[in-house]
Amino acid sequence: MTAKEYLLSGRQLDVRIRLDLKQIDNLHELSTSVSGSGFERSYNPNHPIEAPFEKCISEISEMEEKIRAEVRQLIEVRNRMISTIRMLSDADCQSVLELRYIHYMSWEDIAGEMHYSLRWIYRLHGRALAALDEILEEHPDIEEEVLAVGRKEYS
Repeated sequence: MTAKEYLLSGRQLDVRIRLDLKQIDNLHELSTSVSGSGFERSYNPNHPIEAPFEKCISEISEMEEKIRAEVRQLIEVRNRMISTIRMLSDADCQSVLELRYIHYMSWEDIAGEMHYSLRWIYRLHGRALAALDEILEEHPDIEEEVLAVGRKEYS
């Protein structure tokens, strides 16, 4: 796993959480929508008697629990990533990686935040990734910890 793949692992989990939150919004809309009246001529014993929104509420509850677990996982992954980034000796390299991969800032925003040119930010980023690659090679346990956290979601 390269340094960039390592750093992007948190982003993938964050995207999944955002998609799950959108799914909950859709289920909320569905649960509050008005369903049509049943104009059946006779009683149907096979027809479910629970309200249509009950299933949505149950699914919302399950999704919320899933999101809570994913958020705990994201926090753990981010904390490990921050610890790894802070192993870099250059503070500017640390800042570039944290702003980009922890706070998801754009290159332009990072340049503005750090008061450097965009070109210099790209160079710092390259140096930081190279230094982080060396750290990951020296400490294979760091990479394994993040992979283990990622596997928790599927178990």
